[in-house]
Amino acid sequence: MPENQNKPASLHRRITACYGVPKSASRQTANMLARLQPEWRDTPRKAVSHLDYPGQTKEYDLLPLVGQEMPAGGVLHIQGWPNVGTLRTVRELKINLALVLRHPADQICAQESHVRHMRFRQLEAQGLAEDEEALQRELAGVTVDTLIRNGRLARNLWFMCEWLRATAALCDDSDIRVAVVRYEDVMADLPGTLRQAGDALFDPKPRQDQIAHAAECFQFHEAKLRLHANPHVYRFGSSGRVGLHRDYFDDAGLAAFREVVGHVLAIHPAAKHLCALYPSLPGVPAPVPV
Repeated sequence: MPENQNKPASLHRRITACYGVPKSASRQTANMLARLQPEWRDTPRKAVSHLDYPGQTKEYDLLPLVGQEMPAGGVLHIQGWPNVGTLRTVRELKINLALVLRHPADQICAQESHVRHMRFRQLEAQGLAEDEEALQRELAGVTVDTLIRNGRLARNLWFMCEWLRATAALCDDSDIRVAVVRYEDVMADLPGTLRQAGDALFDPKPRQDQIAHAAECFQFHEAKLRLHANPHVYRFGSSGRVGLHRDYFDDAGLAAFREVVGHVLAIHPAAKHLCALYPSLPGVPAPVPV
């Protein structure tokens, strides 16, 4: 371990690494978790840092990020896979871990809207946004069906299973606190979900005023979702609601989705953890309580 990163364990115990599958509101969840930390109101410091890696890269090193982005502790939000170095750093520095998930069907549909919006913004920057023919050419291959068949869905599922396998392995260390946050629970019962995650991650447990303060920051996210659903503001936005896939899947799309999900669930050793969280997924032999 580099000398400049060899800080006391007591410092790093105040760090929570927040990982999330794309379009799961993991950024907003990290912002809320930062407000649940015991030091949030008492220490004037940057309490949350967001590091986005295109494509959920596996090539990153958590250790220097801890020192660079979180020198005084806080919540570190990262879009990255659980590589060997990351898990070693988590174990050595006793970093708490929050994992944010979303139902794969809604998540892949939200990704379609996101990719289409980003393509539109690229054309807009080139002065071509009003060229309907150019726009249709650019967006022709950006569909949920394409994302399912080109491996994006399988990658998302593998990402979730890999992190669930990692969190299960970390649970044997009593010094590491772990919380799994489902997007659906955030949308259904925000205070209750924050209470459950905060109690799991922080000591002392969050006060009620912290829960309320954290919930306030999600109101901005909800307002943003309303804007995303307004075609006059975001031409290709999505509402972010639970059950979004019902607006996208036809019979053929649903069959393609089930085929990919069934294949991943059949071969990934941690698929049982994902099935326990989302028992409606194809391949689950019987309902499993959440």
